[in-house]
Formats: sequence, C-alpha cells, structure tokens
Amino acid sequence: MSDQNEDKGKMDRRMVKGDETYQALILSAMEIISESGISRISAAKLADRAKVSKSNVFHHFKTVQEIPEVVLNQMFSEMNLRMIFTDDKDLKENLIGFGEKYFKWSEVSKDKIRCFFSFYHEGLFQKRYHDILQVYLTESRRVLKKQIELEGVPPTLAATYAAQIIATLDGMGMQMLIDEDMQTYVGIWELQIDMIMGQIVRDREN
Repeated sequence: MSDQNEDKGKMDRRMVKGDETYQALILSAMEIISESGISRISAAKLADRAKVSKSNVFHHFKTVQEIPEVVLNQMFSEMNLRMIFTDDKDLKENLIGFGEKYFKWSEVSKDKIRCFFSFYHEGLFQKRYHDILQVYLTESRRVLKKQIELEGVPPTLAATYAAQIIATLDGMGMQMLIDEDMQTYVGIWELQIDMIMGQIVRDREN
C-alpha cells in the first residue's frame, strides 16, 4: 500500500509540475506577443523565456501555431462577463464593476492587454483569429443584452446597446495603453455609464 501511495504522490507532483510548465509557457507566449507580435513566437523563444526545454514546449502543444489560439482563449476566460456580472446587482452596478475590472486588468498587466489587441489586429487578416474574436464578441454582447433587457429595454435595442458598450470599452482600453492613465479612463467610463443609463430610462419611458 505504501508503494502505491508513493507512486500516486509522484504522479501528483508530475501533474502539478506539468501544470506549472504549461502556465509558464502561456505567460511567456503572452509576453512575446505583447513585445513583438504573434508572428514572433517560436519554440526556441518560448523555451528560453519559460526556462524549459524545447521538448517541453512540444509536450504541451502539438505545434507552435496552436499556441496563440490557446493564449487568446485563456484571455477570454479571464474576461468572461458571466464571471463578473451578478444577479444581486443592477445594470449600472454591474457595468461599473466590469469597467473597474477591465481597466485594473489593463493597468496591472499591460502585457496582457497589448497581447489582446494584437489579436484584434491579426483578426483583420487571419480567419482563425477572426473566428475566435467573433465568438468572444457574440458571447459578451449576449450577456450584456440579457442584463439590459432586465431594465425593460426591448431585445433589438438592448442588442444595440450591448454592441455599443463593448466597442466603447475596447476603444478606451486601446487608447489607455497609449496614454497610460487609468484613472482618466475610469472617469470617462463612469460618464459613459451615466449616459447609457439615462438613454435607457428615456427609451423605457417612450
């Protein structure tokens, strides 16, 4: 029995080590994309940045080409609106919380947000990135639309508001990278929310 426990312990440690290596590779890929773009990722660069062997890279990924897609999907999981919006808050509170998380995420990890917008650029030219981005946009708009409908806004108009909110926030995030002034954009976002909520009240009354 002790031999079995020892073997299980070794297997558990290998799994933990494997997970750590995988996350180190993802983080290294984000940093490389942020610094020089998606096309600059290579097995050698990843291995050197993550301080692992090239064989470790291909243990976790079949090809180097699949790594950017994995990175993009992981970033979307971090930005998942379903994890941010809660039923115990109204739309305004949820939008404020969403903005705070977005800008804090952008400020704390500029590498991640630069990486994110690199995919926007590549999505204009490469279908595989375009398709992943489209899934993200569709899901984000769907979650927002559902929240806006709870305010009594008709579905078609709620969909328009949702698209406006996502587009505005992404545009502000891109400009904030250039200005490097999070507080200014937090203030702008709060003004934007007030404008949106005011318009929703007017639409509901008409």
